[in-house]
Amino acid sequence: MHVAALLGVFVLLLPREALAYIDPGTGSYMLQLVLAALLGGLFALKIFWKNIKSFFVNLLSGGQKQSKNDR
Repeated sequence: MHVAALLGVFVLLLPREALAYIDPGTGSYMLQLVLAALLGGLFALKIFWKNIKSFFVNLLSGGQKQSKNDR
């Protein structure tokens, strides 16, 4: 059993020739994915900013609620 597992790991680690390529459209697709994730995260941060800010203010103030005049 251990010999078979060791042989399997050894075969996976051996370098072998890959007959594959990355076409030119793949780079622009990856760039679109990264930009979409970044902009989506920023948009979510913008929407929930008031909740995030009040969470940290309450966390740092020891859980005391702020009055409307203190803001």
